[in-house]
Amino acid sequence: MALTTTQWIMIVTMLAASLVVAWALRQILSSILKRLIRRFNGSEPDKGLVVSVARSAALVIVSETAALLVPSIELSDPVTQRVAMILDALSISFLAIALYRMVDLVCARGVLYAMRSRQDGHEIAETLAPLVASTLKVVVAVIGIMTVLGFVGVNVAAIITGLSIGGAALALASQDTVKNVFGSLVIITDRPFVVGDWISTPGAEGVVKEIGFRSTRIVTSTGSLLTLSNGKLADAIIDNVGVKRKHPMSTSIVLDADSPLDKIERFVAKLREHLAQSQDVMSDAPMNVALSAVSPQGITIAVTFHIRASQQVEAPSILHRLHLTMLRSATEESLTLAKASA
Repeated sequence: MALTTTQWIMIVTMLAASLVVAWALRQILSSILKRLIRRFNGSEPDKGLVVSVARSAALVIVSETAALLVPSIELSDPVTQRVAMILDALSISFLAIALYRMVDLVCARGVLYAMRSRQDGHEIAETLAPLVASTLKVVVAVIGIMTVLGFVGVNVAAIITGLSIGGAALALASQDTVKNVFGSLVIITDRPFVVGDWISTPGAEGVVKEIGFRSTRIVTSTGSLLTLSNGKLADAIIDNVGVKRKHPMSTSIVLDADSPLDKIERFVAKLREHLAQSQDVMSDAPMNVALSAVSPQGITIAVTFHIRASQQVEAPSILHRLHLTMLRSATEESLTLAKASA
């Protein structure tokens, strides 16, 4: 059936109005979401995630509104029903996308809130949050896809039946995946390590960055990112260095043997002040700057302090900054380094 001029005008007007309303709603919902998440999380939310959620939510509202207005165009009943069905399917798709992205915004804080009564709740939350987020995303995606397929006329029951029949074959083909999932459950329940711990296993050593359903990610001392399967990791021997709360570090500088005593004292005082104010150094752990040796070859100033065990991967950078401070302070005091003996 050919459309009349009036119907074309109504369709074009509805499309244009939908775009304008969707844009306006996105702006309003973004502002509301930011305020709510700031209050809930206590921190600034990810702008990209907020915009994504707000955009999807706005499209849900626009799609449902358009579905209600379609009958006013006075199309034939079959066409009206078909268009309304498509708009409903789009609305559900946008809702699933909004919920999918919302998981990233609130999951971590939600798990932390649920674990608030436990003394080690923060550590557990850091470990559980990625797993809970992954689970919720899968659930949202599956429900969304099945619902949309049902709206467009696909026999969802037949799909589920087919999946159940092929379940045995799928299980055989995904034995490693199932083993990794059980491995992740073992890691969560036994807690041989948590996110932020420095661990050492055969072939890998570094800080645990994330524990997922299938694998665990570790950042090495060189900054590389290693991915280890949870199945093998659960069976491996794990040395959890992160149980140690602090990690000792030391360095030294050898000044010229003729350096004036008053300048050495000022130099030592500056280094002590630097360690006391540095965010890298644990203030509640022993630290010291002192003359450790005096000889004709030079005067050795030894520096010892502690960093958090989880910061071991940053040790080279911390020493780099300290050495620059030592050289800068020596220059300010007109002190020279001892020359190597021939």
